[in-house]
Amino acid sequence: MKKQAKFRIEEPERKGKYKPDLWLENILFNANLALEPLEKKLISKLSCVFIPYISLCYAPRSGSTLLSQIIAFSGEFNYISNVMARFWLAPYIGGLLEKSLGIKRRYFNYDTITNKYGVTRNIYEPHEFGFFWNRWIKPFELYRKTRKINEDIKLFKMEMNAIASLSNKPLFFKNGTSSMNPDILHEILNDVYFIILKRDPLFIAQSIFKARINIYGNPNVWWSTKPSNFNEICKEYKDPYNQIALQIKYIYKDIEERTSKIKDRCIELYYEDLCKAPVFYTEKILNCVGYTQCNDLKSLIPEKFEIHNKIEISKKDFELLREAIRRHDVII
Repeated sequence: MKKQAKFRIEEPERKGKYKPDLWLENILFNANLALEPLEKKLISKLSCVFIPYISLCYAPRSGSTLLSQIIAFSGEFNYISNVMARFWLAPYIGGLLEKSLGIKRRYFNYDTITNKYGVTRNIYEPHEFGFFWNRWIKPFELYRKTRKINEDIKLFKMEMNAIASLSNKPLFFKNGTSSMNPDILHEILNDVYFIILKRDPLFIAQSIFKARINIYGNPNVWWSTKPSNFNEICKEYKDPYNQIALQIKYIYKDIEERTSKIKDRCIELYYEDLCKAPVFYTEKILNCVGYTQCNDLKSLIPEKFEIHNKIEISKKDFELLREAIRRHDVII
C-alpha cells in the first residue's frame, strides 16, 4: 500500500481521475525535506520587501479559480504556479527555479482556459498551494487563541517575504486556509488586501453538490472548506442539501466576522459581475492595492466570460437545494 504523503489533509477516498498520485507525492515530499534546511538558510538572510499581498476569501465553487486565472494571465501579479507548488517546503527555491526558466511568461490562450475543481492544467497556471497552507493550519489555530508570535509564525513571515521578493508585483494567493484566516494574515503580514468573492448561492450549492458526487461518488460526503461550526452542522443535519446551504452561509459569516475590523482592506466582488467585465475588475483590484498598471489589459483579457449559472443536476436535487437555501436564509 502506498504511504500517504504528509500535508495532505485526511479525507474520504477520492474516485477515478480525482485520486491523488501518492507515490509521486511521497517522492516530492522527500525532495522537499532535503531542500528545507537550505530554504530556511536562504530566506533568513533576505531583507524585508514591501510588496502588497492579495488574499482571496471565498466559498468553494464561487468562481475563485477563474478569478485567479484572470489575475495570473494579466501579467500584473505574482502568484503561485503549478511548478512552484511542488516546492511546498521550499517555495523560495522553487520560485528561483521557476524564474530562471521563465515559466510565467505569457503563453496563455483564453480559448482553452479550463479548470476542474480548482485544478488548472498548464505548468504556468495558478495553484492553490494546498500543502504549503496546510502546513500552517495548526500554527494559525494557536495564534488565534494566544495572539503570540512563535517560531512557526516567524518562519511563515519569512517564507511569505521570500515569495514576495521574487517579483516587484503584488503577490496573489488563493487557498481555503488563507481564505478563512484574513484577520490573522492582516496581523502578521505587512500589507494585505482581501478580495471577498461571492456568487449566487444556489449555483454555488449546485456545484458543491456535483463535486461531492464526482470526487467521492457520494453526495452525502462533505467536500472542501469547513466553517467554524462544521461539527454542529454535521451533527444536526445528515442530508447534503442542508449541509451545503449551511456550509455556504457560515463560510461567509466567518469571513464577515474576521474582516469586520479591516473593511478598508477588502474588495467585494461577484462572480457574475467578474464574468461581465473582467478587465474592469482587474483594474479595480490593481487600483485598490495602489499598484501602477503596466500592461494593456484589454489585449490580454477577454471582454467577457460565460456565466455558468444553469441547472446541471436533476430537477429534484436542484429544488431540494433551493429549498435549503431559502430555509436557512442564505444571502451573501
